[in-house]
Amino acid sequence: MHKNLSPSELKKRRNKEKKEKKLAAQKAAAAASKQDRRPQQNHEGGTGDADKPKQDDLDPQKLASDFFSPLKTKLLDLQGEDPLSQAVKFLIPLQQLSPNQMNTHTLAFEIFFRKKKPLLMLQSLKRGYRMDPNHPGLHSCLIRFCQLAKEQMETWPEPMQHVVSKETEFIFCGKSAHDLNEEFIKTHHNSLSHLIEGQERILNGQEIARISAKMLFHLDRSQHSRAWKMVTSLQTEGLQNITLPNCERILEEMKVGSFGKCDPEELRTFSEQCNQLFPLSEAFRLSSPTPVTVNHVDENCIHENCIDSSPLS
Repeated sequence: MHKNLSPSELKKRRNKEKKEKKLAAQKAAAAASKQDRRPQQNHEGGTGDADKPKQDDLDPQKLASDFFSPLKTKLLDLQGEDPLSQAVKFLIPLQQLSPNQMNTHTLAFEIFFRKKKPLLMLQSLKRGYRMDPNHPGLHSCLIRFCQLAKEQMETWPEPMQHVVSKETEFIFCGKSAHDLNEEFIKTHHNSLSHLIEGQERILNGQEIARISAKMLFHLDRSQHSRAWKMVTSLQTEGLQNITLPNCERILEEMKVGSFGKCDPEELRTFSEQCNQLFPLSEAFRLSSPTPVTVNHVDENCIHENCIDSSPLS
């Protein structure tokens, strides 16, 4: 087609084609640049309808379902397994990484106590005993194992009987659970945290260790007054470890009957003692007709911004 054109016309035609190609290339580059900028606008908060996320993606129930589904599946998988076996899986790294923590060995005892593993119970007791033979948490484990050995020793295989008898000689020294507990109370009569453990053993002197279920407590009514007095007489001279956690623990155990039948007046008296020692604790707060004020602010008027306008002294 170009053969019929003169040289000048041919030159013009070629220049025109070059311009058209250059213009097409520029348009293509501009379109590509605009496409690249669109994701960035979305990220910076574009307002176009096309840039808005779908409504389903922001549904709270869908978001919660997507987040918790893997966790729920994992929990359902564990639900069918033996809880004690799962507890052992957590216990092993705890024993490896925290062998110098008493809680490691008391927790190990609790697990093996429920799994009916006397030798592993004994192992946990020995490890804890080497750390602190007078630890109040360990005392509870020692008494239960001593009572367990007394009641079930004859049913164990002979090699196990020999090992338990040999390894507990330096711990129990041939004493009964009752004698060990009395000695513990006498030694730590001025420590509230130790008395909490000791008095539990008094009330449960007839305690039967039923390993297949929770430990059943059989209260010794004749020791109720003595045990109650030991843990509620906070004014006793020289009594140590009168801390908020210890007092809160005593109060909770009083409510559930760990020390025997709880008399409402005795409970109130103990709460009043603790309230004097820890006035800011809600655990011992008693209902009072007089509004309680702190820093001249009535607690009943806090939400109404009511502030006592009396001058500070």
